Amino acid sequence: MEPTLKGIDSKDSFLTIQDVVWVNRLKKNPEKLDTIVFISPTNRHDMMIKRVIGVEGERVRFPKINDGKYFLIPKNYFCVGSDNINKNIVKDSSSFGAIPNGLIIGKATHIIWPPNRWRKLI
Repeated sequence: MEPTLKGIDSKDSFLTIQDVVWVNRLKKNPEKLDTIVFISPTNRHDMMIKRVIGVEGERVRFPKINDGKYFLIPKNYFCVGSDNINKNIVKDSSSFGAIPNGLIIGKATHIIWPPNRWRKLI
């Protein structure tokens, strides 16, 4: 486990630009609602942190993808959603689709910096 990335600058998000999170790299099979860190499917040099909103075998629907029709999440794939409600800058499964398990780095478990924001992530 190690601290790996900072949050985004949004008052509507559970993370802020100053937050540093602890990532459990042993937890690579996330469950629904886990907060995960993964390699961006659109830029392999970037990492992202998002909440799991769908797991393999579930049906999900995104208005921008597949003409808004439901699709089945394939085996070893996950859908992630953003806690940021600013829809103009959201980058999640609604814009890039389901992500393969192989891109997952681990589960974000705690905010560890700054000290006044230390807490467990749900």
